[in-house]
Amino acid sequence: MATPSNQDPNSYGGYSGSTPPSQPPYNPDDPYGATLQSPTSGGYEQSYGGQQQQQQQQQQYQSSTSYQPPRSAVERQQAYGQTSTGMSARKAAIWSYALGPLSGIYFLFRERQNRFVRFSAAQSTLFSLAVLAFIVILGLLKSLPVLGFIIGLFGCVFNIVVVALVLVWVFLMLQAWRGVKFKIPYIGDFAERLSGTRGQP
Repeated sequence: MATPSNQDPNSYGGYSGSTPPSQPPYNPDDPYGATLQSPTSGGYEQSYGGQQQQQQQQQQYQSSTSYQPPRSAVERQQAYGQTSTGMSARKAAIWSYALGPLSGIYFLFRERQNRFVRFSAAQSTLFSLAVLAFIVILGLLKSLPVLGFIIGLFGCVFNIVVVALVLVWVFLMLQAWRGVKFKIPYIGDFAERLSGTRGQP
């Protein structure tokens, strides 16, 4: 049977199979078609950007796998660590506050290992010396005629200050017994420098 001359030899039954099916145009507002590759470069850029985000997330997860305890936890471990004196760290810290500058200076030079004890000893020394200097200066000012009369008028105020300093001293001993590193404003910063524990947990 002869094939008509005007019929395409590649066609079957009048339908041509050489024409590929048409794809719908790329629509950026379509949430389901956002991942399809469009004829333009937008689809390729989106898929490449998604791969970069996944790689960055994997790198961040791998870098965070090593656990680093918080600073407060490390300081707490120092309060229960070993000391050069053979005493427990908390007991040595309490004794560094107990006798004022005498015990503070002793433990500051005696302790070389535990940073919690060294800080407590340094802060005890500085705080005790500041309190003693305040009391001595107050006593000298009382001996002066005019200033002594003025200080006598405000004697109750200075007594309240002295009682407050004693309460702070008792509070520091309580914190040392609990194993908590409590810094007095300004004095605590100098104590860290004196003990060599500034910037260290």
